[in-house]
Amino acid sequence: MEGRYLLGDLIARGGMGTVYRGRDLRLGRPVAVKVLRESVAADPRRTDRFAAEARAAAAVADPHVVAVWDQGLDESGPEPLAFLVMELVDGATLRDLIKRRSPMTVREMLRVAVPMTAGVAAAHRCGLVHRDIKPENVLTSPTGSVKVADFGLTRPVQEDSPTLTLIGSANYIAPEVVRRESSGPPADLYSLGVILYEMLTGVPPFRGPSPYAVSMAHVDEPFPELRRRFPGVDPEVADIVAWCCEKDPEHRPQRAADLLGELEHLRESLAPAALDLAPPGHRQESEDLFSVLRTDSHTDPAGLRAVPAGPDDADAAPPPRTPPTRLLPADPAPGAHPGPDVDERPGADRSPATPTQSIRAAAGENRVFRDAQAPRDPRSPRVVLGRGGPYRGWILVLIFLLVACAVGYLGWLLGLQLIGSVDAAPAAALLGDRTGPPAG
Repeated sequence: MEGRYLLGDLIARGGMGTVYRGRDLRLGRPVAVKVLRESVAADPRRTDRFAAEARAAAAVADPHVVAVWDQGLDESGPEPLAFLVMELVDGATLRDLIKRRSPMTVREMLRVAVPMTAGVAAAHRCGLVHRDIKPENVLTSPTGSVKVADFGLTRPVQEDSPTLTLIGSANYIAPEVVRRESSGPPADLYSLGVILYEMLTGVPPFRGPSPYAVSMAHVDEPFPELRRRFPGVDPEVADIVAWCCEKDPEHRPQRAADLLGELEHLRESLAPAALDLAPPGHRQESEDLFSVLRTDSHTDPAGLRAVPAGPDDADAAPPPRTPPTRLLPADPAPGAHPGPDVDERPGADRSPATPTQSIRAAAGENRVFRDAQAPRDPRSPRVVLGRGGPYRGWILVLIFLLVACAVGYLGWLLGLQLIGSVDAAPAAALLGDRTGPPAG
């Protein structure tokens, strides 16, 4: 794109576009490139909004926020494509961590919550509101790094509008956003409180048959008390979660910095017994909290589509050396698959010192092959059924019934034929006796 960014594997899809792993040919570094859909790029208003998103995100310079490096419009193809260039972060999402390690102790929760809240506080200091904070938009790494990503719904606080049409994910959405009311930083604090609740209990506070039902529960239903699922939790922790999840935004923390101060106070003041108290269902692990996020190298430009270099092209990329690689988490959740809230991930710079497992995807193919020398994690299932797995038993029963019906029907027809042949012989003999020999 623009003769500078080489696109590679697809990382994720979002409401406004698609994120690819890429390579900055000019600076020789891995990047994540977010490309708008063609229909969006063709609309000047949406393109302007995309550019505003880039400027807003670039204004947040904090180690706990995914950095934005460039924004542009590629017009080399038949249709113009707007794109955003971001840093490629080494790790997985907080959703992956919650699936593997929740419910967490208070100490484990704070290891994620403090840097996550610090990143949101940095955005609030710049006058920005995220409005779509959820585990899929928080990146974690094996080194313990936590970064807030995807500012697709951020807006300057001064531009709050009661007619906001874009809303966040149903499990983490603030009541005022559901009601299409003016929303500011307290909306982000509500989402953070829901994430704290889910990390400590392993489940979201509300469930329903549809995203609409869940979002309305945030408006109409009282927020469940943390101590109902984590009876021994310190009252200060429960009070902070309840404070963040008040229905009235005026009763919540007004800035993420307020919550950050309380979380840091908890980390320093709580006794070790309160910090390490295991909630019901907690899985005792000998490994570090973030150790389940071991990854393989994604920094190598190999496998990216080659660009012909002219004789004077000093910034040309070197030719590919090996096929691209894809992640295979070291501790996959059995039968886990992306949920409906899985949105957009600005990728991962997967280059740890000791890679564990990988699967290689040949270009243009969907088949994957596990490394023969990679040690198998004993906790990983040998066979993982796809999304249709729960229905396979019913399909087998249906096939059995159909075969049984077909066999029964054929047997019935055969029986009729046998009975007809047996009864026809005596009848023919009797008719022959009555008629006698023919007249000569």
